[in-house]
Amino acid sequence: MEEPGGPPAPAILLAGPGRAGSSLALAWHRAGGPVAWVTGRRDEPARRLAAQVGARTIGWQRLLAEGLPGPWPPVVVLAVADRAVAEAAARLAGRLEAVPEACRPRYALHLSGALGLEPLAPLARLGLATEVFHPLLPLPGGPAAGRDHLAGGYATVVYDPGQNRAPVGPVLARGLGATPVLWPGATARQLALYHAAATLAANGVTALLWAARELLRLSGYPGMAMAARVAAGRDPGPGAGPGSTTAAGSSWGPLEALARAALEAAAERGPLAALTGPIVRGDAATVQRHLEALAGGAGTGGGLGAFDPGPAGRYRLAATLVLAAASARPGDPPAGLEDIARLLGAGGEGAGR
Repeated sequence: MEEPGGPPAPAILLAGPGRAGSSLALAWHRAGGPVAWVTGRRDEPARRLAAQVGARTIGWQRLLAEGLPGPWPPVVVLAVADRAVAEAAARLAGRLEAVPEACRPRYALHLSGALGLEPLAPLARLGLATEVFHPLLPLPGGPAAGRDHLAGGYATVVYDPGQNRAPVGPVLARGLGATPVLWPGATARQLALYHAAATLAANGVTALLWAARELLRLSGYPGMAMAARVAAGRDPGPGAGPGSTTAAGSSWGPLEALARAALEAAAERGPLAALTGPIVRGDAATVQRHLEALAGGAGTGGGLGAFDPGPAGRYRLAATLVLAAASARPGDPPAGLEDIARLLGAGGEGAGR
């Protein structure tokens, strides 16, 4: 694979064959980009990933002690946990000090959207151009890691605008079919806010779907059982219409279809304009019926976790966020929002405006 009008795609050394690292290495390999080496603290995951991407493997401790038995690839990707980035960079820099400058890698990247360039400072002092390369997409582990999850998404590239070479992150992003977003000189606070937004957009959505599924299960809604039968390739059962076998698609069928429609509407009109439902209408009576039903035997956590507020608590948390969004819509808010806020026990800046 080559960048149009540019040099061949660079080879990478991947340190960290976990969820994010495996997703990136597999996608880069499938796109035709060379993965030269895979290293990790545990040998077996590194060997398994190396076999999948046609790379050589070396243990992390051996790499630090002896270096590579061959030339270093131009790009090192530290796909390790956030808390380990600084230590990994410092230890790798200690090894590279013994490597002639002309033979060192040219770039060092980490994949954390919550950290800036500071953890990579020891490598920058050795002349490597350092970057943050953060795919703005969930990176699944296991069998799903090999799928083309990065294509069509965005990748945020943070770099020092004063570095002595063009960033390599855009080359990686475009090779993976993603759109690079260059953010030279992003501050620690900017990255923390950015990462908080990304966390809400990804994990907030999935957690809300889980909470919704639990409520639907409590309701006894027959569509869940029907969708499960469809997902298993069985007949959807009596009463299912002609389109039932294609409308569901998975055991999440009804909620998945609803969530997809909501996301499409938000993409077309914007999140605030796409809001629907009783809270946006100011329908306090319906919200009260929701809360009364939840109080009637569905309000306990059911032992699902020490921090689980239970179905009623989950509903209040999510409904309060919908209330905040409804109050942020242009124009005068519906008359019932204050009543809904009292029912939810919601408050804060701008409450009751």
